[in-house]
Amino acid sequence: MVPARVVILRNLRTSKDKADLQHPDFKYALKLASLLHELGHVTDLEKEINFDIANRKLDLVEAEVFAHVWSLNTMAENCYRQSYQMVYDALKNAHDGTNILRMVARAVIEQHPKCEILDWQDFIEQPVTDQELLLLDNETVNVLSSGI
Repeated sequence: MVPARVVILRNLRTSKDKADLQHPDFKYALKLASLLHELGHVTDLEKEINFDIANRKLDLVEAEVFAHVWSLNTMAENCYRQSYQMVYDALKNAHDGTNILRMVARAVIEQHPKCEILDWQDFIEQPVTDQELLLLDNETVNVLSSGI
């Protein structure tokens, strides 16, 4: 039998307080979103969708749209809820801008309808029982028992 692993992250705060921006979970979610966006560019470049390597040309707006849509799809498929929400909300806010970001944001929102990613906490109706804790490995039990 494969040992069970549970990854638990605290909810991110919604205020704009500077201290919240320093929270490790916020940094993790932001780094994950940024990495996936850049991997979207790698995918685009490898498939030469918006990059014409031979003629050294690129469609900047479409390349950004592709990277955003690719990263949002990847975050949705893997249930990276916090990262997904940060990116999607930022694009919705940029939707009313007046420059290239507005063009990118509008195209992304048109191509990628918002996904509702379930929050694992929605499934927890009661505290974890001792019997359930026995099913988990010692490392996970220590995390759950510590009240994090």
